[in-house]
Amino acid sequence: MVSNNVVTFNDLFTILERIEKTREKAREKVRIEAAKLKAEEIAEEKKLKAEEKAEEKKLKAEEKAEEKKRKAEADKRMAELNALVDKTTKGIDELRKQVNGISDSNGMIAEEYFFNTLEQKLCLGGVKFDFIHKGLSRDQILPDKQKINCEFDIVMFNGDSVAIVEVKYRARKHDVEELVDRQIKQFVYFYPEYGKYSIYLAMAGLSFDRGAVTAAKKKGVAILRPKGDKLKIEDKHIKSFIA
Repeated sequence: MVSNNVVTFNDLFTILERIEKTREKAREKVRIEAAKLKAEEIAEEKKLKAEEKAEEKKLKAEEKAEEKKRKAEADKRMAELNALVDKTTKGIDELRKQVNGISDSNGMIAEEYFFNTLEQKLCLGGVKFDFIHKGLSRDQILPDKQKINCEFDIVMFNGDSVAIVEVKYRARKHDVEELVDRQIKQFVYFYPEYGKYSIYLAMAGLSFDRGAVTAAKKKGVAILRPKGDKLKIEDKHIKSFIA
């Protein structure tokens, strides 16, 4: 028996058309899948960028917070240091005041001691004096109207001589040098009426550096210092100065 199933041209065209539609559906599915994957990639990329941005922002915030913390700690340490410096400075100032007060007090005690003793003697280097003054001072007005002052611890006078006594709690070499180099000129400048007088110098101190004693003897300056309960006057080497 012969089959009647003959494939016609139309049947073949229909089959090919079905195949093409199947292929188109497959391609569309691939395109959709590709688009989906692309969208997922873009979403993932955006997500990563957002996470990176968030992490960067977080790190910056943490860095800023850490910097602020360090600055606060530094400011605190600086404030503590300033407070310590202020406290130390006040302590030093107070100590300086106390030391200056002690120094001034010691100087006044020494000056009073030598003045009272010399007031009884009124003699130095074999020269007899008539008057004695403590804290002798005088002002001078300069041409520019500026006022200057000079003060001498102890000064003794007679008709032709002057004795200038510089008093120190502890006499040092530079005190002797200043007495010779400056005080004669200052005295004559402030007291020109004694410009032609013989001037004698003495360094008085409750204690002396070795260099001060040597300098005084070398320069012809008398040395006055206590020995026991008496005043020891070393004036054999004294010389008169002419202004």
